[in-house]
Amino acid sequence: MKIDKLLLKRILYLSGIALGVYLIFKYLLPLVIPFLLAAVLAGILNPIAIYIKKKIKIPYKIGSIILVLIFVTIITVVLGIIIYYIFMQAKSLAINYPFIKARVIDEATRICYCCDEWLGIKGGKIYSIIISVSEYVGDNWSDKIMPALTQRVWGVCLGTGKMMIVILFIFIATALIMEDYKNVVSDYKNSFIANRFAPVIECLRSTMWAFIKTQFIIAAIITVVCAAGLFLIGNPYALLIGVLIAVVDALPILGSGSILVPWGVVYIFMQDYSKAAIIVTVYVICLIAREVLEPKIMGQKTGMRPIYTFISFYIGIQLFGIAGIILGPVGMVAIQNIYLSACKEKCQHVEVTDD
Repeated sequence: MKIDKLLLKRILYLSGIALGVYLIFKYLLPLVIPFLLAAVLAGILNPIAIYIKKKIKIPYKIGSIILVLIFVTIITVVLGIIIYYIFMQAKSLAINYPFIKARVIDEATRICYCCDEWLGIKGGKIYSIIISVSEYVGDNWSDKIMPALTQRVWGVCLGTGKMMIVILFIFIATALIMEDYKNVVSDYKNSFIANRFAPVIECLRSTMWAFIKTQFIIAAIITVVCAAGLFLIGNPYALLIGVLIAVVDALPILGSGSILVPWGVVYIFMQDYSKAAIIVTVYVICLIAREVLEPKIMGQKTGMRPIYTFISFYIGIQLFGIAGIILGPVGMVAIQNIYLSACKEKCQHVEVTDD
């Protein structure tokens, strides 16, 4: 009976911690995330501001403001260039849509007839099925699909506006933190939260940084590899599609294979084996980058095995949507460290009491 009671207490304790972490992530984190990011950015820029003060003799506050402005300018220029090229390729895609559509129909027709021949069925059967489906989609486009897409576009526009406001708050908060950096750091170190949860906070910081670094490296590799591969096969929208594949690859359920594998199969049906080989090579590189780098870096930093990291992705997505890709692993690490820290303190308390 004692063992059962102990097990029950541990389950209840772990459940309570998990519920607390969930409530914090769900309701508190969205309110403080801009200021947490500002604190991280201030911590990165602070040593540079100190170096400028020593070498160039510029006052720390002025140097910190200049650094924030330079950082904002660099980020704006880089993102602006990337968005410009993506926009130009998207514009070209929209202009050439009728020609692309005609080419796709021609190739789809040829592939369908090849499939009919392979399967030994009446010629044109698969094509007629596809035409029926496309007609159904066309009939429902104006009534169902188009309003849904319009609503999504409006939601994306609102989300983009909110994101720009949040980014503005982050940069302003960064400048304010750097102006009074020593006092802010001192207040944090002397706070109850830092003293009580220092190991947990340090572990979460390490986990967050590992995840962001891992995803950034993988996304950059996949974007460059896909853009280079598509450029080699003469695709005029290489950068646009490369970014799209990198975004899709970040989703655990889909991955880059959901785009590249069918694409490669289509080239095989078209008997364009050189392009199919390039697409397959690109997919293999993307797969290796994701499967090798993510578990290795994330597993080392979080102390979790790859399967547990994957489980945390799934749970996070179920609870928080796309944000769960980040919050899942971080939440699992938080629960684990809070539980172990609490158990350790309890054991120490029991030892002291026994003495």
